[in-house]
Formats: sequence, C-alpha cells, structure tokens
Amino acid sequence: SEQRRVVALGATLKQDFIGPNGYGWQVFTDPIGHPFCLCRNKGVVWSDQGPVWPERG
Repeated sequence: SEQRRVVALGATLKQDFIGPNGYGWQVFTDPIGHPFCLCRNKGVVWSDQGPVWPERG
C-alpha cells in the first residue's frame, strides 16, 4: 500500500531490490529527483496507518 501511495504522489521507481522471498528495498525518486527507499522487512506489514511491526517475545 505504501508503494501505491508514493507513486500516486508522483514518485518514480528507479531500482528494485526485492528478493524472491519478498523482502528487500526499492529505490524511488520524488517528483524533483530526490532519492528515497522503501524497505520491506520480514514480519512487517503495511497498513493505511503505517508499518505494523511483529511483536518480540
């Protein structure tokens, strides 16, 4: 959902480093060219309110 949100705001995907297990990062640029990354960590789920981290026990 976060990837869809940043693209809708004008970001452009430049490089994708998501592995076969679904984890990694993607490099985007904002509308004026500043780079930023979105990361997907094991166990983290994105909601409309932001990341939901796994509980540690």
